[in-house]
Amino acid sequence: MQREVGGDDETLLRVGMSMLERVGLLRRHFDLPTSATLTLRRGLPPDDRAAQLVEVGRLLPEEAVEIDLIAFAEQLGYTPSDFEAQLLDWHDRGFLRYRGGQRGVLLELLPAPPDVAERIDQLLVEYDAQQLQRVEALASYARSSQCRHSVLAAHFGQRLEVVLVGAVGDRAL
Repeated sequence: MQREVGGDDETLLRVGMSMLERVGLLRRHFDLPTSATLTLRRGLPPDDRAAQLVEVGRLLPEEAVEIDLIAFAEQLGYTPSDFEAQLLDWHDRGFLRYRGGQRGVLLELLPAPPDVAERIDQLLVEYDAQQLQRVEALASYARSSQCRHSVLAAHFGQRLEVVLVGAVGDRAL
């Protein structure tokens, strides 16, 4: 199933994927094109998978064919990333012309580890502690009598020189 997301939805989705990855329920792979255009330039190397690609894809010399890269990989017994690597190799060797389409996130759903409940509980405890730490940092900032500009600069790793201007008696500060 595919769905385009953007803005806040995309951020929430990425955070959720990261959390599922941390507890071992999901694995992200390199982004891959969901479709590709293949053009047979000359005969592919004598390889059963290459012959199967020509047959299944109905590739004819110098005719561009649009394929579903994920479905073809599965049909030919490749993982999607290995299939793209093979297509790129054949492209580099001059056997075919390969143009990948728009790239998308490739996710692998993993079987739940036996201790998944404990992993999720630990992740939620850590998340809760981080949120409390953020609230405390914000409250501390609000209560502080320090120069707010220098506090913000320090938060982002900068150090500001403070120059005091004014007079006390005859001396400048």
